[in-house]
Amino acid sequence: MILNNGPLLDDFWDGTAGGYDRWYSAPQGAMYDLLEKRAAAWALRGGRQPSATSMAGAEPAIGPVSPAPDESQTPATAAGSGRGKTLLEVGCGTGRWSAWLAAQGYDVTGLDRSPGMLEVARQRQLRLEAQGGAGQLRLMEGDACSLPVADGSFDVAMSVATLDYLGDGPEGRGQAERAVAEMVRTLRRGGRIIIGVFNRLAPLNIWRQTDGGPPWDGARMFTPRTLAELLAPHGAPSVRTTAWLPDDDRLLSVAPAMDYQYWKAGREDGLMLFGWADVGR
Repeated sequence: MILNNGPLLDDFWDGTAGGYDRWYSAPQGAMYDLLEKRAAAWALRGGRQPSATSMAGAEPAIGPVSPAPDESQTPATAAGSGRGKTLLEVGCGTGRWSAWLAAQGYDVTGLDRSPGMLEVARQRQLRLEAQGGAGQLRLMEGDACSLPVADGSFDVAMSVATLDYLGDGPEGRGQAERAVAEMVRTLRRGGRIIIGVFNRLAPLNIWRQTDGGPPWDGARMFTPRTLAELLAPHGAPSVRTTAWLPDDDRLLSVAPAMDYQYWKAGREDGLMLFGWADVGR
């Protein structure tokens, strides 16, 4: 039986929380994490890609920038102005993204419906506070489709690998659209929404949906076109594909350059999609 995720898999997510992050410490997971963050940096910067010379190396530095960039300012000047600083992460899970964004200087509110995931996130929050992180990190429990957040509270609303699992199922519609509308509601005028989802065109994701079992078999994955359609009612969408990884760990060092080249060449079969739009403009 295919489970359409959502509340049906709450116990699954709670039970997964303890081991969820361990994969990201393995070589494949660490590189996957880096490529995702480069795509997120592209979206946070409004489509401005980190330079080609920086495509291999450490995580990109992406201090807060304006959701509607003033091209007369450098990113550092924009960050210093304090614009674009408040960020809501919907589906924060164990806090990997929220803590990273707070360390970059954002004031982050991370929200998730899984108490188990949030417990791990709170440990990460404590470590960040002990290190004197540049931004603030708050955590709260809540549902993506009914956010316990006031209208117009944030500059950026972001969700990564969450809309796939809200209960629509592989061919469904409704819950992801509702979550996006809720995220838009929380944004100030001109704010930016950023969505990261699994790519239905990636060979590994095709296998996951047919043979991978839960939660993959009940996930609603997206294509570049359908992610753009999800965002289009709220602003002009931009979408990119990312996370091409070589099978051989010995070749992982070339993954950042490969990822950049495949994206520029227009390939659409990477593991992840990132899309963004500026709303209310």
